[in-house]
Amino acid sequence: PPMKLGRVNVVDLSWGVEGTLGVTRAASEFVMPIHLIYSSKEEASGLFGPQWRSPQLESRLIHVDEGILEWKTPWGASIALTQKNGRAFSDYTGEWNAAQQGEMRFIISRKDGWHLTYNKGYLQEVTAPGGRKLLYRYQGKGILSAVVQVGAQGGAEWQIVQVTMDFATGRAQSIKVGGAENRFTFAKANPNA
Repeated sequence: PPMKLGRVNVVDLSWGVEGTLGVTRAASEFVMPIHLIYSSKEEASGLFGPQWRSPQLESRLIHVDEGILEWKTPWGASIALTQKNGRAFSDYTGEWNAAQQGEMRFIISRKDGWHLTYNKGYLQEVTAPGGRKLLYRYQGKGILSAVVQVGAQGGAEWQIVQVTMDFATGRAQSIKVGGAENRFTFAKANPNA
């Protein structure tokens, strides 16, 4: 997909580019573009290697410190959730609340009925106010293989994103979104390896 220059930040001397891998074909509340973003200041390495990420596919909940969680949302924001009491966390505006269900198992919710479930930091499920769900399926330890939509009463499932991994590199080999397949190849850091 064509990439476009994203932001240039003259304060922290960073820059980025972004592109769209495709748009999901799902129920109206789950139609979303799947972005691929490069940020020169990104420290993490994920499906696409160092400094590349897809917020919709790599949303995480990270334990930062006692009573503080960093939520990397599916829409690309980074939100701090702080402990209010017991197992309850909230962002500073009170728009998003997180309830701890177990060790690093949280349900993040908003008053309008949206719920996002994270287990050991990985997004597992998104539930829309009407009851429809997106299920994030993983192979092994945190390796995304698919995103599946499930109807409000359960039953029928539709795969809306399919990820094929290259297990030797730990990176995505291809991603299929809305019927369009994107293939990735990565140059070796050491050409003799």
